[in-house]
Amino acid sequence: MIKNWTLVCTGLFGLSYTVTSLANSCAKDVTPLIQKIFSTLGNDCSNYVSLYSKNARYYHQHDGFKTAPELLKTCQNYATFCPGKSCKFQQNGNPMLVARENTCHILVPYLWSEIPANNKAPNNLEPHTGWEYIAVSPDKNSPFKYTINSFAEIESTYSVSFNWSEPSNTPSNVAQSTLKLLALENSASKGECDKPIAPILTEFFKNKSNRENTWKQQGDAIVLAAGGICHVLVPFAAQVGDLLKTGIFVFLLETNVSLINYKIIQSIEFIIN
Repeated sequence: MIKNWTLVCTGLFGLSYTVTSLANSCAKDVTPLIQKIFSTLGNDCSNYVSLYSKNARYYHQHDGFKTAPELLKTCQNYATFCPGKSCKFQQNGNPMLVARENTCHILVPYLWSEIPANNKAPNNLEPHTGWEYIAVSPDKNSPFKYTINSFAEIESTYSVSFNWSEPSNTPSNVAQSTLKLLALENSASKGECDKPIAPILTEFFKNKSNRENTWKQQGDAIVLAAGGICHVLVPFAAQVGDLLKTGIFVFLLETNVSLINYKIIQSIEFIIN
C-alpha cells in the first residue's frame, strides 16, 4: 500500500521545493533534465531530441504543435534563428513538481530574448517570460532519469485580463490584446483559446468552494493555443479549513464545433507555499 510522502529537494537556485504525492514519479532529481532542456535547444539538437519519448507532444505558440519526429527540425530551426549567442533562453526560478501515477508534472519559469531584443523579429515583445509545463515519466535508461512525454511553453505575452469585480465576465480589452496577438502571423493559434475562458474558470473555482473552503483566481491567466488544445495557466489562492495556500493551476481545455464552451480534460495544481 502506497502512503502519502513528502520530498524536499534543493533546486538550481539554492532554494527548496516540496513534492507531496501518492506516488514516486517525481522521486528522482529533475535538475539535470531541466538544465539539459535549456542548454541543448539550438546547440546540441541530437541530445535535445533524445530527451523526448517517441510519442511525445510539443506545444508552442510560435512553432505550433509538433510530434517527436518533428522535434529535430524544430531544434535546427531555432539554431538557425539564434546562432551562437544571439539569443538567451534561461531558467528564471525553481521548478514546481506534482506527481500523479507514473507522471511527474513540472512547471518551470523561463526568460527569453534575442540579444539585442527584437533584433531579427521586430515588435516581438522581447524580452519575455513564461512557463515551461513539462510532463515526464521516470526512465531508468535515461542518463537524466526521466523522458519527456509532453512539453508546452506558456508565454506571458498571451495573458488574459482578469475581471476582479465580475470574474465570470471577460474584460473588453481581451479582444484588443490577447485575441489580437493570437491572430498574428507568428502565432500557431487555430482558435483553440478564442472562446472566453472566464466562465469555465469561475465555475471550476466555485465548484471547489463550500462553507469551509474558498478558492479564487488571483489575477490574469495565460493561454497557449496550439494543437487543438488551449493550455491555461491560472494563479490561485485558497482557504481550506485552517490552511491558506497559493499556487498555479495548469488546465488543458478542449473545444470543438459541438461544444459551446470548453471541456477541462486535465487540471494540475502546483503549490507555491
